[in-house]
Amino acid sequence: MAKLPIRDLNVVRSEQVTPNMQRITLGGTELHNFPKNHEGAWIALLFPQAGDTKVHKPRLLQAKSKQPRRRYYTIKNFNEETKELTIDMVLHGGLLHTGVASNWARKCRKGDNIVIAGPHLRKANKPAQMIDKDAAWFFLIGDMTALPAVICNIKLLPQNAKGYVIIEICNESDKQELQCPNGIEIHWLINPHPSQRNHNLANKVKSLPWLTGIPSIWSACEQSTMYQLRYYFNEDRNVNLKENYIVSYWKIGQ
Repeated sequence: MAKLPIRDLNVVRSEQVTPNMQRITLGGTELHNFPKNHEGAWIALLFPQAGDTKVHKPRLLQAKSKQPRRRYYTIKNFNEETKELTIDMVLHGGLLHTGVASNWARKCRKGDNIVIAGPHLRKANKPAQMIDKDAAWFFLIGDMTALPAVICNIKLLPQNAKGYVIIEICNESDKQELQCPNGIEIHWLINPHPSQRNHNLANKVKSLPWLTGIPSIWSACEQSTMYQLRYYFNEDRNVNLKENYIVSYWKIGQ
């Protein structure tokens, strides 16, 4: 994470969007030069190591032993006028019940301090990997940790887009309203035990009809599910993985 800008921010507001998702809005003078149009890119929240009481803001993060603990989140929105940065954070105990970030998300209040690093940029100063808007059709796949990024990708879809959005959530109440083109089918999968290994998400993807043309695939989920999806798309569907985005956001047991 070397050379990512470090910013010292404060909580502006915190609201529970669904039973397992908390929306945190951050502000501060150090957002004055935050880049615009980076919804979908990630930032890192920095938390003190055990025994420390705060993160001492460095210009660059030093050796690994000295680094704060890092947790990565998708930028949901950056309001240029108010200089406010919004992220959504999963709260579900099956995913992150002992996690430093989810515990902070539950307890944080207006005015609380947090240090962030980012946003992460790709080459040519572009934000994180997103769907190819010119593809013949689309697959957007994820669990609750990926839902904010999926929503950012949905906003990029052309009005004539065809394809699928498949989201695994913890319970029915975790559904969010998705503004998709008419040609996009939305599939919600309920999994109250995301910390238990399963094939639900991959099996649902495999069951859907394969459309005509080359798709653009964006997927983020638990590591074992990621491997299932990569195998399916590469071996069964002959998809070029280098031209698509299929990654893990977390791993069971870690």
